[in-house]
Amino acid sequence: MRVVFVIGTIVTGGLGLLVYIALLILMPLPGRPVPFAASAPAGGEPVSGAPTTPDDPALTERRRSSIGYFLIVIGALFLIAESGAFRLVRFDFIWPLVLIALGVLLLAQRVRR
Repeated sequence: MRVVFVIGTIVTGGLGLLVYIALLILMPLPGRPVPFAASAPAGGEPVSGAPTTPDDPALTERRRSSIGYFLIVIGALFLIAESGAFRLVRFDFIWPLVLIALGVLLLAQRVRR
């Protein structure tokens, strides 16, 4: 499945990487409840896969703040790029380096577990 995202990233000029990151955030880890699932209807049975207890408020706040920081950084990068600050940067070298760094980061996190 990851091969599809790699090919999609190459074909779409980076959009596949954004989709992969979004799915990485939204997909549950094995044994964990589904994020953003609807809670049980009033008087009904719980929705399958929905958590029976509410999420940890600190975890929810960390998730919201990290998404907020991510959006601020992306917005700042687009603003700086529109001002012409990246004219000297060759993005044909940057994208492969970013992908390699993300791969190394993911593997390093997996090894630590």
